[in-house]
Order: sequence, then structure tokens, then C-alpha cells
Amino acid sequence: MDARTMLGSPRASPPHFAGRREELAALGRHLDRLCATGDPTEGITLVTGVPGAGKTQLAREFTRQATRRDDGIAVTSTHIGTSRLTNPTKLFIHICRQMGGEPLGREIAELDSKTTGWNVGGAGVRGGRTREHVRHTSDLPDLLAESLARDMWKKKALVMVVDELQTIKAAGMEALRALHEGDHGCPIMLVGVGLQHTENVLAMPASGESGISRVARKLPLSTMCQADAEEAIGQGLRALGHSAPDESVTAMAVASHGFPQHIHGYLEGAVNALESHRHLQGQALREALSFGDKARVGYYEDRLKVAQCHEAMIALVAEMIRQGTDAINHRAAATALDAAGFDGKEAVDNAIKHGALSHSRDMVSFGIPSFHSYMRQEHARWQAQQRR
Repeated sequence: MDARTMLGSPRASPPHFAGRREELAALGRHLDRLCATGDPTEGITLVTGVPGAGKTQLAREFTRQATRRDDGIAVTSTHIGTSRLTNPTKLFIHICRQMGGEPLGREIAELDSKTTGWNVGGAGVRGGRTREHVRHTSDLPDLLAESLARDMWKKKALVMVVDELQTIKAAGMEALRALHEGDHGCPIMLVGVGLQHTENVLAMPASGESGISRVARKLPLSTMCQADAEEAIGQGLRALGHSAPDESVTAMAVASHGFPQHIHGYLEGAVNALESHRHLQGQALREALSFGDKARVGYYEDRLKVAQCHEAMIALVAEMIRQGTDAINHRAAATALDAAGFDGKEAVDNAIKHGALSHSRDMVSFGIPSFHSYMRQEHARWQAQQRR
């Protein structure tokens, strides 16, 4: 497989995972407690961030490390989407399958195969069409509690990662709450991965039902430090069968601002340049940087387009310039946009929802320094147009 194919898309696992040591350590401590006590009531851990921050990659790296533990507890992992939460019985069977206990799980859930109707098979033999009969209750906590009583979880634990958690529907909230509360007693560590507004989605579900008002811990992801960005690029190139001078790796790491989505773009540019020039210096490095720059700007344009907030964000960066800052209070941002003729609260919340703005401790910003610089350039272009 060639290097470009191995690198994959920005959503693929990176060729080399770097950084995120604090987050991995926090997740590891949670799992340590679960394995030591068997108590799952600590609740959900949320990994959040803007698109491209490396949330799913962090979860994958954690589960990779978790399943290699050697402390007498066999840890298994599963990554699911929110659609799996909508059917408690099927979710229970999926969990049992991961734990190597599907037959017992089906027995507990009183699932059996019965035939209805018929069809004609080979040589004219009639065959049944399978239908599953489901027990009268599909209460997930009861099903899990019974599996615990039947010794399915002896010296075992499960890490369950629910990805894109901000997309959860009303039908899935009951199962998520059951897993979060942990009253079933099974050693399940629940990790939710989602965008910045995921906590609000969980606290105030659209269904009007009670949500999850308090999570075990929040791990918001932002950019990585320079050293970690250099490791991701340098070791990433080695994993792809290439190498580059330290100064070239440093130049790309600086240009990436330590943001995983950007790092992927510079890695792709480096692979292209290396395969064309057989080295990564001079013109070859300039080509790699140019490719990464275009991918980086494309990311900003995509965020603005998806959020449909380009004009509003130009008005917001104008207010930041006026105040001489690159971060502004959430309420002040909404007020400034109201004054500029927008629905301020809706514009700010929508920009956060789609990753055009980063949100931390009641402050909003464009998150990445180069995104802020890009918006300043957009503001300058807008001003130039107004003067014509």
C-alpha cells in the first residue's frame, strides 16, 4: 500500500498518534477505578471539541491502550453510533457479543428464532423465514443486571465509546442515562465523543425528558503543543515510509498550529512533495507547505459555510479588533452581533455548534491563531469592498 493510501482522509486514524497525554491519563484513571472497584456509577466522560480536533482518534488510542492492559481484568472495547442506543435489546445483545457472551445474552433477553411463512430453496425444499420473539421487557438495566448475576462480567470490563453524541435522538436517551447512571452494576466505562455543544444536548434533550445534567469529567480538545505537532509529523512520515529533515518537520508543525486536521493536510503535502522530489527541502518544502496551507484555509471556509455565518463572523472579528483581543465573552459577542443587525445569540450558538467558534469558560474565539488571522484578512477584504 502506498503512502497516500495509508494516510487516508482527515477522518482516518493518524499514521502516528502523538500528544494528548493528559487526556489519556484522565481516561486511564477512570478505567483504573472501574477495574479496581467494578463500580460503573462514576458516569460518562465527555471528549469534546470542534471538528478536526482529534476526538475520535483520542478515543481509539485510549481503547487500543485499554485493551492491552495486563492486571487480571480483561478489557474489551466497542465504538458505537447513537443509533445503537435506540433499541435497548439489540444494544444489550451487542454488548454481550463484545464480552463473548452472546448465547447467554440471547437467553437472558429471551430471544429465540421462530419461523413464519416459507420460501422455496434449492431442490424445491421449503425454508422458514426467521422472526425473533423478544421478551416482554427490554429494560436495559434489568438485562444488564441479570447478565451480571449470571457471571458474564467476571474479571471483565467494557469501554463503550459513543461517537457523534451530539446527534442523539430522544429514543436513545433512556439507554444512555442507564449506562451513565450505572445502577445495572456491570463494569462498563462510558465515553461520549461529540462537538462542543454536546453537554447542552445531553442536559436539555429535545424530547423534554430528563437529561444528563452532570458528567463525570469533560475533556475539551484544542490544539497540541509544538513538540507534539513535530512528533505527529515526523513520526507520521516515518510510519508512511518517508523521512524529512528536522527543520522541515519544524516548519510544517509551526504552520499546522498543532491542530490535528491541519497536521493531516501538511502530512499529505509532504508525501506528495517527497514522492515528486525525493526530498523535503527548498522548493519541495514550499510545495508541501502550500498544499497544507490550502487545506487549512479550506477547513476554515468549510466551517463558515456549514454554519452559514460568514458575514456574522466578519462582524464579530471586527469587534475583537476594536477591543484588541482574540477572545470575547459569549454574551458580549451576541450583543455585538445584535448591534450589527444579526440575531446575536443564534449566530454565536450556531457558530459554536458547527465549529466556526471555539467556546471555553464563557469566552468565544476562533480557536486556532491562523483561523483568527484568516478572519482578520476576510474583514480587511470586506472593508476594501465597502470603500469601492
